Amino acid sequence: MSWIVSAISSNPGTAMMVGGNLVSGLIGAGSAQSAANTQAQSAQQALDFQKQQFNTTQQQGAPGRAAGYNALNTLGGLGSGTYQMYDAQGNPTGAGTGNDYLTHQFNASDLQAGLAPNYDFSLQQGQMANQRAANVGGGAISGNALQGLDQYTQNYAQGAYQNAFNNYQGQRTNIYNTLAGIAGLGQNAYNTSANAGAQ
Repeated sequence: MSWIVSAISSNPGTAMMVGGNLVSGLIGAGSAQSAANTQAQSAQQALDFQKQQFNTTQQQGAPGRAAGYNALNTLGGLGSGTYQMYDAQGNPTGAGTGNDYLTHQFNASDLQAGLAPNYDFSLQQGQMANQRAANVGGGAISGNALQGLDQYTQNYAQGAYQNAFNNYQGQRTNIYNTLAGIAGLGQNAYNTSANAGAQ
C-alpha cells in the first residue's frame, strides 16, 4: 500500500488519474445500486398489480364458480348412488345420495303421476261419447259397440302413454341440459381464474 502512496506523490498526473478512477468507480457503484433498487421497485410494483388483477378476477368469477358447484350438487342429487357435494368455493362438504331421477325408467305410475294430467278425464269423456253413440243406435251392449269402445280406449291409452313418455323424456333432458349449462358456466369461471393465476 505504501508503494501506491509513493507512486501517487511522485507523479501528480497519476494521482489525478487514480483519484478520478476512484471517484468514477464510486459514482458507477452508486448508479448501479440505484438502478438495481429502481428495477426491484418496478418488479415489485408489477407483481402487486398482477396480484390486484388476480384478486379482481377471483372476486368477479366467484358467483359463476358458486353457481357451477351448486348445479353439480343438484345433478348429483338427480343421479344414482352417492356423489360428492361441494360448497360455493369448491371445497368438499360430504357425500349425498341421488334420487335416481335421471336414471329412472318411465312406467305406468309416471303416467298417473301428473305427466298426463288430462289422461283420466279425456279417457272418460271419450268412452262416454262412444257409449252414448251406441245407445242412440240401440246397441249399447252390442259386440260392435263394445269393440269400438275397446278400440278407442286402447288407442287413446297408447297415444296418451306415448305423449306422457315424451313429456317425461323432454322434462329430464331440459333439467339436465339446464344444470349442465350452469355447471359449464362455473367451469368457465374456474378456468378464467386458473389462467389468471398461472399468468
